[in-house]
This record gives sequence, structure tokens and C-alpha cells, in this order.
Amino acid sequence: MRIWGALPLSDRPPPAPPILGYRGCTLQNIEGAEWWAFGGFVTFRGEEGAETRRDQGKLFENRLLVAAPPEVQELVELRKE
Repeated sequence: MRIWGALPLSDRPPPAPPILGYRGCTLQNIEGAEWWAFGGFVTFRGEEGAETRRDQGKLFENRLLVAAPPEVQELVELRKE
């Protein structure tokens, strides 16, 4: 979560994902808190509310994608094409 802590707060909402195709990636912890990364933004939703930060280099998003389980890695590779 060091990456999350280093991301600057965003003054605008993340872009809406397309209807078809890649729609971002999500990480959920055992308490139900969720991080959704898409389009250079990361949004955290938890008991305290929601917060969006900028992920300009998509470092957070890419780290989540490479940490995906093996059965998801094929989809991660398709995203790069």
C-alpha cells in the first residue's frame, strides 16, 4: 500500500470505463474495502467513504495486474495488445 500512499489526491473523478473491453482492475481486502484502478486513477471505497487519487504512470494499476492469479494472466496479456 506504499504506492497508494504516495499517489496525489485527485480533484476530479476517474473517467467512465467503456461499455466493452477493459474496465480496470479491483483489489478487495477481507474487510470489504476496495481499490479500483482505471485510466490513470485509483478510487478507494471503504467504511470511511470514497477517495480518488491520480495514478499517472499507472504504477498502482500495473502492480495489481501483474499480481493477478495465473488463470487471469492471459486476460492481462490481452489488455496489452
